[in-house]
Amino acid sequence: FGFGMREHFEDIRGCDQDLLRLWGVRHIVDFMIEKYVRKAGLTVTSSEKVLDEYLNSQIVKLEVQAMPISVPMPTLPILSSRDNKCINAGKDLRAGFTLEVRFNLDRLTGGQVLLDNRTPEGNGFCLRTSEKGTLELILGDGRAESRWECDLDLLGTNRDQHVVVIVDGGPKLILFVVDGVLCDGGEHRQFGWGRYNPNLRTPQGGPALHIANGLD
Repeated sequence: FGFGMREHFEDIRGCDQDLLRLWGVRHIVDFMIEKYVRKAGLTVTSSEKVLDEYLNSQIVKLEVQAMPISVPMPTLPILSSRDNKCINAGKDLRAGFTLEVRFNLDRLTGGQVLLDNRTPEGNGFCLRTSEKGTLELILGDGRAESRWECDLDLLGTNRDQHVVVIVDGGPKLILFVVDGVLCDGGEHRQFGWGRYNPNLRTPQGGPALHIANGLD
């Protein structure tokens, strides 16, 4: 703190904790890695210790040593539910969710898993690289499965990348934003978005979210 702000330190201390409670944050992932490492294609540095003040009924400290890791899977919304009063006995709940990842790939080969919470029955979602050098999202509920991938020629190797995947429950769309640019199809397809099965109920999957469990 500088420029006369030190005297206000006690006033603002704890505001971040109030925000975490307001936003309903349930998990803090604390990477206790003390040296710069390169693990499973991800660049990881040491992080600050989670203080005891953050450990309340809603916030849990998780300490891990290296990638890949598994963390408790946050609750995803139910996208549709069974309702005999509705057409086709299904009620559209118009819910959605967003995935956000940062990564650095050593190789652009297919089948590298960034996120995966699927069960053996196919319930859940998976975010992985495809054989075409794209990032692909797979959604399933054990009855139906939908897939969509980002535009071609956007992923590379040995560079930090930021990808946001939006599952929009209104129009039933999957959209990719790669390094701040919304995929629009580019030169290879008419649209950058794809529709998922409107009867898909929820990609909640298993109790654990596996991170970087399959990067080269």
